[in-house]
Amino acid sequence: MSTAIVSNRRLGRYFERALPWVAGLALVAGGLGYGGRKWLRVNQAAAVQAAKAAESRSEPPAAKKASIELSPEKFAKANITLQAARLDRVATEAGVWGQISSNANRQVEVRPRAMGVVRDSKIALQGQNVAKGEVLAVLDSPDVGLCRLNLRAKQRELDAARHEADWKSEIARNVALLIPEMQKAIQERRGAIPDDDEHVETIPPEVAKRTDTRVIEKQFAERQLGTYRGTLLQAYADFDIACHEEQKTASLRGSNIMGEHIPLVARHTREGVEAKLESTIEQARFDAPQQERLAKVAERQAEANVIDAAQRLRLLGVDVDVREAVSREAMKGLDQPDYELDVTSYPITAPFAGRILTRNAVPSQKADLTDVLFVIADLSTVWVTAMVPESDLGKLPKLEDGAIKMTSVAYPGRVFSARLLSVGSVVEPRNRTVPILAQTENPDGVLKVGLSMRIILDSAAGEEVLTVPGAAVVEIDAQSCVFTPDSTAPGNRAFTSRPVETGRKLGDRVEIKAGLSKGDVIAASGAFLLKSELVLQNEPEEE
Repeated sequence: MSTAIVSNRRLGRYFERALPWVAGLALVAGGLGYGGRKWLRVNQAAAVQAAKAAESRSEPPAAKKASIELSPEKFAKANITLQAARLDRVATEAGVWGQISSNANRQVEVRPRAMGVVRDSKIALQGQNVAKGEVLAVLDSPDVGLCRLNLRAKQRELDAARHEADWKSEIARNVALLIPEMQKAIQERRGAIPDDDEHVETIPPEVAKRTDTRVIEKQFAERQLGTYRGTLLQAYADFDIACHEEQKTASLRGSNIMGEHIPLVARHTREGVEAKLESTIEQARFDAPQQERLAKVAERQAEANVIDAAQRLRLLGVDVDVREAVSREAMKGLDQPDYELDVTSYPITAPFAGRILTRNAVPSQKADLTDVLFVIADLSTVWVTAMVPESDLGKLPKLEDGAIKMTSVAYPGRVFSARLLSVGSVVEPRNRTVPILAQTENPDGVLKVGLSMRIILDSAAGEEVLTVPGAAVVEIDAQSCVFTPDSTAPGNRAFTSRPVETGRKLGDRVEIKAGLSKGDVIAASGAFLLKSELVLQNEPEEE
């Protein structure tokens, strides 16, 4: 309602001042229509005199009052409290403007490690949040395809080497079991053959049956012996035949059917065959474990080749589990033909969780090793850079005890905390400033890259400043003011507005740089009501 009244009063004053000019213009128009130039000059002079007379009659605007006295009823309802301005000790501050930038330690330009062409599949968008390992784009890369095929070839070689090593190990174990059985049989044969002067030797039937070649063959029929089944058992079979021949000739010699020469030949033949059997056993005792060792070496070399091939893929940025690549489970998928696999697929993944700041990848684009496809930054912590004037260098805090507070016009009333990281060592000669760098947490992501911040540097040193309650300061005609009580007025219901210069906000109090002194009493509450009454009082009355 007060706004409408003020508007009506102003319109009335404007109309009063403009009326003489309107009359003069009307006379001019009449002169042009009826009397010519002479009549026009006379009427123009008359219009000017009339306008001057009207302005002389108009009253100058009344000066605005700075005091207000409340009625007892309004004063009781206003609940105004008084408080004296006081000195508070606060940290010395230097305020400068800075800018938010991404943490350089948590920002990366994603480039391909192998050349390729961007597929037309889904590509991550600018501004999108991505998780660690999330696919940003997929390329078709011949280099990656060659490395994948090489890995599969090395895995096949490893699979073959493992089968060879397993086979050699089983043979070595079985040979190690066969040799003692053969040596035991040889010893029984030896112990069962008595010597006499006439070289007549006989083997007890139970020993011959127990050490027969067929018994040993049957015992190891289900065990893998490889070529040693032929060499060892053949040598033992020859020994068994030689023993049988020796026993037969010895029996005939004992019956005086033949002379001593043939049994003697049979005996020496058996001894030669026995020596050959012993040498065969000795050679098998060495060869079987040696072949097993060589197979193990070949297996380890094949594993190294697979690891090398897998690491080459990892160097290109392809996620490959090296342990899984050399596992036996990985060998089960080698039967699938290579042409059925998408070996040229090259996924570009995010190295860590963050936000995509820049996206340059487009479908069908040829990507070289120097092309930046994406720029990703982890914005959970951000940096703040600013240039501090050399006049404020003395107010900069030390790194171990300095705290930084920041505000932004984007978030009125919100204060952000930061930690000073470094202060430059060189003064910029052009603008006489020193760079500073701070870091702040940004868990909710409200601090955007490029956002302007007002940086307040609180040093360990303190200073005393004059402060009043924040509710005591009001703005009248674009000027900060407080209300001081007029002690001469009856009932202490009169107040006078006093312009002040404010500084920083200190919680619920405001720094006063000029306009008040320590101990000056002001209205700590109810200042807004006093402002409203003062504005209404200064509005001109409508005539």
